[in-house]
Amino acid sequence: MEITRKQFHANNTRVLLAGFLLGTFIGLLFGIGLS
Repeated sequence: MEITRKQFHANNTRVLLAGFLLGTFIGLLFGIGLS
């Protein structure tokens, strides 16, 4: 159970980080496109 929980937490962190980076990238693209 511990390993599964750790893997789940690691996957969650990775997904959140990827989403944050993707959002920042899209935000930069929109910012450059609008200005």
